[in-house]
Amino acid sequence: MVSFLADESVDYRIVQYLRNAGYSVKSIQEIAPSATDEQVLTIAENEKLVLVTEDKDFGELTFRLKKNSTGIVLLRFETIDLESICTSLSKAFRDAEKLFNNFTVISLNKIRMKLIRVQP
Repeated sequence: MVSFLADESVDYRIVQYLRNAGYSVKSIQEIAPSATDEQVLTIAENEKLVLVTEDKDFGELTFRLKKNSTGIVLLRFETIDLESICTSLSKAFRDAEKLFNNFTVISLNKIRMKLIRVQP
C-alpha cells in the first residue's frame, strides 16, 4: 500500500481528508517543520513515501537536478473549494500504486503523470 508525505505547502484540511479516506499520511508540519525541500525529498525517499505538495520546486529538484524520489504528487488547483479538490483527489488516488515512482500533476479536470528516473 502506498503511503504519503504531505509537504508544508499542502492545506492541512487535505491531509485530514486523505487520512479520513483511509490513506496513511505523514505531515511535514508534524514531523519536521521548516525542513528544506531537499530534506523533505530525502525523508520521503528514505521512508518510501509519495510526496504530496503544492510547491513546483520539487519538479526542478527531480528533473533538472536529478534528485531521487519515490514519487511526487503536485497539486495545481485554482480553486480553494475543498469539496472540488477532494473530488479530484479521490479520482487520482483510486489507483494509488500508480503514483509511486511518478511525478503526477493533479488539477480539477486533469491528471498528468511522468515517470521519474530513479538513480542507483
